[in-house]
Amino acid sequence: MADADGVCHFLDRTTNLCTQYENRPIFCNVDKFYERYYVDNMTREVFYKINQQECERLRKLLGV
Repeated sequence: MADADGVCHFLDRTTNLCTQYENRPIFCNVDKFYERYYVDNMTREVFYKINQQECERLRKLLGV
C-alpha cells in the first residue's frame, strides 16, 4: 500500500491526513489490531510503545 518512496498511497500529502481513515484496513487501526490480535499477549500500553518505537525507526529509515 506504499508508494515507491515508502509513504502510504492513501496519504493526502497536502493535508497529511489519511483519505481512507474511516474505512482503513485493520492493520492501520492500532486499537482494533490490538484488540483482535494482541489483547491476550500484552498490555495496550506495551503495544502502543512498540508501535511508537517502530514508527520512529521507520521515520529514521525513510528520512521522514
